[in-house]
Amino acid sequence: MPLLPVPDRIMPGGPASAHAGPPFYIWQVAHRRHGVQHAALQSKPAALDCQPLTSGGCRMIATILLAMVQTAPVPSRAWKERNQPDMPVLPPCEPGNGATLVHSIKALPDAVSAELARFFHDGYGMADVGEPFNSTDVVEGTVPQRRFIRAYHSGNYWVIWYEQGGIIHALQTIALHRERRPGQRPAFQMAPGTSFTGDLCIATKAIISGVRGINP
Repeated sequence: MPLLPVPDRIMPGGPASAHAGPPFYIWQVAHRRHGVQHAALQSKPAALDCQPLTSGGCRMIATILLAMVQTAPVPSRAWKERNQPDMPVLPPCEPGNGATLVHSIKALPDAVSAELARFFHDGYGMADVGEPFNSTDVVEGTVPQRRFIRAYHSGNYWVIWYEQGGIIHALQTIALHRERRPGQRPAFQMAPGTSFTGDLCIATKAIISGVRGINP
């Protein structure tokens, strides 16, 4: 968090003073996105003979400020709006080709959920329906950057619908294809060209029909 320029001398209740003397009160409030979180920097009174910064006499101010960082708690309503927003309301979809629907990651085959976790490991995996996730670009802790919406199974494909958080919130698809190798158990891998945004139902029908996009 950048600090505001600190005058050579700061006295209580006023701007820089020509008289060196304690105590000093230095503060800065940095507003984060939505204005719901504030990081306040405030020094305790100190008995210091503060010389101009150019002389090096007040360079310890930075140390005092860092030591006094206090992060105000995010209001619960604002936290929920950012990290646990309501699930998107989407119309029913009938992809055809005998596709079946599941509503939770927990209902996916172990091989499918494991591949999702592997593929999205850089963003702390994928949250399940209704769970917290980073819906904005404000990253807090290890909350996943994606959240599961639903999935369709048809033939050798599982088409996953999910929310993608970040600077631009989006609804996307990704598909997993069953790979059959002689002498090995069937495994699922991400199918290239199956990442689509927009109308996810149309995208699902296209994926199942063999259509592929230019995105990996």
